[in-house]
Order: sequence, then C-alpha cells, then structure tokens
Amino acid sequence: RLASGESAEAARLARGTLRAAALATVPLVVVGLVLAEPLSRLLKIDSLTPVVFTVLTLSTALVLPVAMGVLQGEQRFTAIAGLYVLPWVVRLVFLGLLAAAGARLSGATFATLAGAVAVTAVAYALIREPLRGAAPLPRSELVTFLRYLAPVAIGLVGIALLTHVDILVVKARFSGSDAGAYGAASAFARVGFFLPTAILAVLFPRTAARQARGEETEDILGRSLLATAGFCGALALFYAATGPGLVALTFGPDFSAAGDVVAPLSVAIGLFSLANVLVAYHLSRGEARYAWIVGAGVVAQVAALATIPSSLTAVAWTNVVVGVALLAAHELFVESSVPALRAGARHARGATGRVRAVLPEAALATLGTVVFVCILFWPVVAHMGSTILGNLGSDATATVAGFWEQRHEGGYHVLGLTHHTYSGAPFGWDQTNAYNTQVFLAYYPTYLLSHLIGEVAAYNLTTLAGFALSGLAMYLLVRMLGCTALVAAWAALVLIVFPFHFAHEEHASLLHVEVLALLFVALLAAAQRPTWLRIALVGVANLACWLMSGYFGPMAAVSTIAFAIGVVVVERRRGVRLLIGATIVAVIAAGVLGTVAVASNTNAGAGLNRAVGDLRVFGIRPADLLVPPSGNIVLGDRLESFWSAHQHGATRAEVINYLGWLTIALAVVWLVYCWRRWPEIGERRRLATAGLVAAFVAGLLFALPSPLLGIPMPARLLYAFVPAFRVLSRWDFLLITALAPLAALGLQVVWRALARRSVALAAAAVLLAMVVSFLELSLHPAKPRFRSTPAPAEFEAVKKTPPGVLAEYPLGYSDVFRLWQRVHGRRLVNGAPPGSAADTARMMLLDPAQPGTAEALSLLGVTAVGINPGAHVDAEVLPGNLAGDRRYKLVGRFPDGA
Repeated sequence: RLASGESAEAARLARGTLRAAALATVPLVVVGLVLAEPLSRLLKIDSLTPVVFTVLTLSTALVLPVAMGVLQGEQRFTAIAGLYVLPWVVRLVFLGLLAAAGARLSGATFATLAGAVAVTAVAYALIREPLRGAAPLPRSELVTFLRYLAPVAIGLVGIALLTHVDILVVKARFSGSDAGAYGAASAFARVGFFLPTAILAVLFPRTAARQARGEETEDILGRSLLATAGFCGALALFYAATGPGLVALTFGPDFSAAGDVVAPLSVAIGLFSLANVLVAYHLSRGEARYAWIVGAGVVAQVAALATIPSSLTAVAWTNVVVGVALLAAHELFVESSVPALRAGARHARGATGRVRAVLPEAALATLGTVVFVCILFWPVVAHMGSTILGNLGSDATATVAGFWEQRHEGGYHVLGLTHHTYSGAPFGWDQTNAYNTQVFLAYYPTYLLSHLIGEVAAYNLTTLAGFALSGLAMYLLVRMLGCTALVAAWAALVLIVFPFHFAHEEHASLLHVEVLALLFVALLAAAQRPTWLRIALVGVANLACWLMSGYFGPMAAVSTIAFAIGVVVVERRRGVRLLIGATIVAVIAAGVLGTVAVASNTNAGAGLNRAVGDLRVFGIRPADLLVPPSGNIVLGDRLESFWSAHQHGATRAEVINYLGWLTIALAVVWLVYCWRRWPEIGERRRLATAGLVAAFVAGLLFALPSPLLGIPMPARLLYAFVPAFRVLSRWDFLLITALAPLAALGLQVVWRALARRSVALAAAAVLLAMVVSFLELSLHPAKPRFRSTPAPAEFEAVKKTPPGVLAEYPLGYSDVFRLWQRVHGRRLVNGAPPGSAADTARMMLLDPAQPGTAEALSLLGVTAVGINPGAHVDAEVLPGNLAGDRRYKLVGRFPDGA
C-alpha cells in the first residue's frame, strides 16, 4: 500500500494489526503464567522465577513482529539493523551485571526478557509517529489480513522446522553422545542462515513495492539467490577443509565426531536457505503455492529421517536430498528461477565494473610481491617441507613442535585449558589456551594446513605470507593516499625488508604486520565518512590485531585513539565522532580478548610471568632507530663493536629497530611540504597525515624505556593493564607502518616534481629509492636456518624400542627433543612446567645411573632412555655413565655421542 501511495490505508492496517496483536498477547501471557508452576515441576527447575521471566517474554512475541513488519514496509533498513543488534547488547549488559551478583539461571532469563522488552519499546517508538491519527481498521480488512497470514505461517514454520526437526529426530533415534555431536555440527551449519535472514529483511518489502507498482522483480530474486548460494557454498567448502578441527577447537575433542557432518549439513542448510528466499519472494507477490509445498516437505523430511539414516552423516545427506527435492519442486510446479538468475547475473556484472577495473593492477602487485618474497627466501622455498628458520632449538623449533603436539592432543583450542599428554608423561599437565587466542589468525590456519602439508611446510608458508601480505597491505594504503603504483611498490618493499621484520622471522605471528596497515586503511576510510559501518570496520581491524599477536592488540588500541585525535585537529566535527566511535570499538575489541582470558582461567598477562624491569631493558633508544644494525647486507659486521656496547641488556633481535635514513628523510620532505602548502593538499591526505603523525608519536612515546630520567613513561601505564607487553622494542612494527606511508607521500612529491620534466626520470628516481632502501634496510634473509631432514639416527632408533614413554637425558626441557618427537611419536617424560605434578616426578629421575631410578622409570611406563651429551637442555643434573649397567640394555651408539 505504501508503494501504491496509499499511506493512510497503510497506517490504518498497521495500527489495526498492532492493536490486534496487543489484545491477543494478554490471554497468551495469562495462560503462560497459569502454566508456569506446572512447567517448573515438569522441567525440574527449583525456582519459579526463571519460568515466570520466560513466560513474560511472550508479551513481545506478537507485537514485535508487527512493529518490525511496519519498519520493513517503510524500508527503514538501518533501524531494522539496529533492532537486530539491540537485544544482544541489552542481554550482555544485564547478564554480566546479574551474573556478577550471583543470579545465574534467573539472571539469564531476566536478561532475555529485558532485551525483548527493550527492542519492542524502541520498535514501537520508531513507528508511533507514522501511525498517529490513523483511522480504525474495519473488521473485514483485519479478517482478510489474517487469512493472508495462513500461508505465511505455513512457510515460516515450515522453514523453521526444516532446519531444526532433524536435531529432535537424532536425539530420539541416536545415543546421547551422537545427539550432542550432531547439535555441535548443526550450530556451525546454521551460520548459513545468517545472510539469507538479512537478505529477506530487504527482499520482502522491495519485491512487494515493485509488484504494487507493476515493475519487474526478477532481478531482486536473482541477486538474492546468487548471494545466498555463493555464501553457503563458500561456507560448505570452508567446513569441508576445517570441520573436524573447528568442532574440536570450539566444543572439545569429545565432539570430534561432528567434524565430518558439518560440511554436508551446511550444504543442506544452504539448500533450505535458497528455499527460504523463494518462499519469501512468492509470499511478497501474494503467491502461496510454494509455502504449502514447503509445509509438505517438512512431513516428507520427518518420514525420511525417521526411517532411512543409520548414521549422523546419513542424516545430513538425507537433509541434502530433501533440500534438492524442494528446489526441484519449485522449478517444476511453481516457476523456473533461470530468468531471475540471468537478471541477477546481469546486475552483478554491472555492479562489479569498478572491481574489474582494478583487478589487473591487484594481480600484478600480488604476483610481484610473491615473487620478490620467494626470491628473498629461496633457500626456504626450495626446501619448503624441511628447512626451519633460526637455530636448532630456537623459537621456530618450538612452534613447529607445538603444531605436531596440537594435532595429537585434541586440536587447536582457544578457551579453557589443554591437558598435555605428550610431555610430562605419564601424568601430563594443564596449560591455558589464552596464548592460542592471541595468535589465532596466524597459527590456526597454520595448524589446519599442517594436516595437509606437514608442520614445517605449513609454518614456512605462514612465515612467507607474513612478508607478502604486509607488503600488499602497505601497497593498498599508499594507493589509497593517491600515490602512483611505483611509489606504492617502494613503500611495500620498505615494510617487507625493514630489519626488525627480518630479525623476527622465527615468530610468524609477528611478521603479519598487514593487520596494522589495514587498521590505518579502516581508520582513513572512517575519518572521511565516520558512519557506524566504517567505525565497525575499525573495530574489526582492532580485533584482527588482537587475534594476530598479543603485541599488535595494544598497538592497535593506542594507534586507533591517537589517529582519531589527530583527525580532530584537522576536522573537528567528524573527528569527534570518529574519536568517540573508534574508542568504543577499540575497547570492545580489547574486552573480547579479556573475556577469553577469564574463560581460560588466566589474566591479562596470558599466564606469563613478566618483570616490570623489562620495560627499561627493552625500551627503544635513539641509536636503535638511527644506526644500521650489525648484519646489514652492505655493512656486514662492521658495527658489531658499537652494538656490543649499546645493547642495553636486551637481546640482539630487540635492538634492531632501524627505520632507514631515506625513509625518515622522505617523511620529513612530506611534512615540510604540508607545512608550506597545507591548503593545497586534498582532504584525504590531510586526514591521513594528521592521523599517521599522531599514531607515530604515540607509538614512540609508548616505546620509550620506563622509567626515563626517573619518570614513568606511558609504557608503565600499559603494563598495568597488559603485563604481557614488556618488550617495548616491538612498537617498531607500528612505527614503520605509520612512517612508511608518510615517506611514500614525500616520494610522491619528488615524483611529481620530476615528472614535469620526464616521467622516465621520475620512475628512475623511485627505482633508485628502492635500491637504496633495500641496501640500507635489509639483513641477510633466511639466516640462520637448519634442515629437519634427515632426522638424527638416534631418534629413528627409538622407533625400534618397545612401545612406551621415552625419557630424554639430560632430563629437562628442550624444544629440540620436542621437534624430534615428530620422528618417533613417543610421549616424553620431559617438558612439564615447574610446579606441576609431572615436573615433581621428573625431579626424582634426574640421573638414570642412581640406584632406584631404572625401577622408577619402568614403573612410570618408560621403555626407552636417550642420552644426549651435547644437547642444550635446562636440566639440574647431567646423567651419569650407564656403561655396564645391567638395568639397561644398549640399543645403539651414534656419531654425535648419543
């Protein structure tokens, strides 16, 4: 009616149905309250209060859908989006407060009631003004409307049952463990329903409006079907690759049986989602036939599930068959969707014109970056599955060994505790999973890849991706600032080869600086137009930083607020809005990680013991930023004596903070240019300059050693909230990410000045800058490194011993022992942390030559003992000589003395 210009009639219909819904709610709630006490006894709930709160939630069950329908008819989609989010926010607030007060079940039900009441009140407030003064709705029109609701109810209830009735059937037919596993798989598969739900909020009113105006509606259906099929198809492929690991990660190894069910079940949900789109489309056109077909499909589904499948996988594939049958029924008995798909495809081709225009450059930039990184790390690329960066026993060794352990100890977990059984055997030990959350974006994909290509190859791929993706993200940021492709390539090169990047090539999560560059991309977009959507993207970028590295999270929060403050200086009105919104989303992102830490029974320090004195040791000094490091590809070790005297107690890798004189000089060129010609600079560059300078200054302040001249620096305040952030030199990642775009703008000034004379001259200048930056910044890549094949003979020999636990002597912690555990697969006595029961037992077994040790080892299930004279192990006692000891049988001696 709104599309036909009959606004008065539309208001009358809305007011009448709203009044009828309110009247019908009264007996519904009364009946619910009467049945509350019997329900409480039936469900064995001790308190009546949560049941009453649940019943009172029914007070919104009829009024809210009517109010939302009015908003849909008025096509107020922003308001609808806000109303989808509002109840979740209200629930979280009330649930947090009430849970802290000790109200658990009652608190949860009251939070649900509060969310429902809040969203209903806001929805009514949004539609109150348009309905004011509307005439009463005649009874005949109300009856006509209610008759129309019959097929609508059949269609909606049918779709709801299609996606839920299988859970009930599985619960009735299969064991409790199978039902739990299927429920876990269903929780993942139903993610495929999210996008169609959002689509339907727009499809129904838009289609109805066009239908009322006599316009074509096929393109709306086609676009909706293509978007739904694309999303659900991609989701099914993702689940096919990650299903078992994802289920174990979320629900634990007890639900691992659900891993093989997730992919086919997500295919079924995708088919039901397509049917849902078709139901809504036809109902919006006043066509009820397909809704009745879907209702009949539910009956067929229940009959099939109750008789055919004998396994969880068969249940999922039965659902797939039902989904295919529903779509086939639409094509045969309703109408063909092919014309709609063609119309949607034509519209999609027109809408992607801008994307197709940049694809050649994007492809060339990606190819060039990947080739450059592969050349830099060719020794690794040539032996991808066996070469490990760093020295044997270093951090990369530990990380590779950790992936093997995760594959054999139940998977990659981010919540709670993991009980390790492959170290500290036979007792095992518990470790918080909080650290896994902090490196999730880098290491969870690596863990998944390790199942396909092995731990070493997967880790190397993540390492190389860190360099390549960082360069590509910087390229994107600099191109956004209006610089030429060649200047953007220079900035990408700087971010790839700056020495602090190479110095941390053993820490794959720290190499992915692209999250910081993409944060600046999101901040720049939000500074230009501080809409809530763009501010939300800033929040997503912050969360990505927290999930990439525990160091990047605080950097992101600080740089977000600093960037927004810089924007306020340039553009007050938009800057204030950005500052408020960006601060909120930055705090929320940090809160997510804090919640995970609490859920993992740890603290803001991720369970790590850190000393506040580290803030002074690892703080950045001026020399760290301005003097080339030892190991530079041009200078070699000529500055070794200087750095030996200026290391200020830090490790060598943490003083390699050199930014490059050319980088600094070009940034100064840009700042001088801004000072002289500020009014001539475009708005985007002004906002970027102010924000990046503010972020750089903030990062520099937080990187200073604390205390400095007896005065606590900002790092001390950050340490109070995040004590795990103690290596202040790692702010260098933020400093170079903020400095490189400023320097690129300076190089663009040089380009523009030279291009007036000759473009070739300008290109030559940028190429020269690339050469200079590469020579002054680069360290020798892929040094040191070692090969993990062939494995030492003594670890191969372990496989010949009887099955059981292995004790590696010296009996202490060693990542080398953990790495070669991949060869023999035995559980180790070594490796438990101090204070654990397993480590206490280890302390009684330090010398195998002592009387009683052999018997104790045998009692613990140890069947093999390895003696490693040259191993670097944190052990209290070296093993004695077992030559001639009849309690042991010699398996073999090896060239390295083992």
